[in-house]
Amino acid sequence: MIRRAKRWFVVAQLGPGTVALALTLMIAGTQQDPVGFGTAVVPGTALLAAYLSTVFATTKPYKWGHTAAYFGAWSGIGPGLALGYVLHQPVAYAFAAVTGAIGWFAGRQLGLTARRHVDGLRVDELAGTDLELSFPARDNASVSLRVGPREVVAERREGFRMSTCLMEDVATVELHSVQTAGEATLPGDRGVQITLTPGPAVLLREPAGEWVFPTDRAEQAWHLISRRAEPARARLAEILAEAAENSEDE
Repeated sequence: MIRRAKRWFVVAQLGPGTVALALTLMIAGTQQDPVGFGTAVVPGTALLAAYLSTVFATTKPYKWGHTAAYFGAWSGIGPGLALGYVLHQPVAYAFAAVTGAIGWFAGRQLGLTARRHVDGLRVDELAGTDLELSFPARDNASVSLRVGPREVVAERREGFRMSTCLMEDVATVELHSVQTAGEATLPGDRGVQITLTPGPAVLLREPAGEWVFPTDRAEQAWHLISRRAEPARARLAEILAEAAENSEDE
């Protein structure tokens, strides 16, 4: 299922650009004009950028819909530009907006389809993967808790504030229930300020302090952090034990 989701994401990233590039070359080819073929630069560069983007975004399913829509719109402009050039009418270039919108829609739908494959997986299936999942804070979409294979990150888009905890540093994590509304600041030099609203939350303890993160998907986040933190702590303990043995031998 993980492979299928990633394959869908690759299709979402590269599919609209490939179709747009083919259409652009087909339209421009009716004139046999080198300048007309120059319009293929737009979907061509978009396709190349989308390919490079898959390296960084494949493990972040919460971004799949946005990135695929962005590259779909970028590449979709190409056929519209080629059509405007072939028709030799300035107003025909308005087709670039139409084809760009079609590319945006196609990319977004494919990206969301890929993400739904991930959302349908159980936490047990996700725990051992390299996927980074995002859990939005309750009543505040600009704040999210991102759980990756090696770290937990609370991030606020406004002000670019971020709190980070390595998986091996997670002492305990449990389900929590916020009873009364309030404000809290998570640990870190640029700690995230978060509004606590009544409802389920994740309570995480680490050397720098205590995290309380309110989210309606608290159970899934708690389970995922628990499954990933345990082997991370075990690996750290093995490394420290091996280092201690080596120091004694010396």
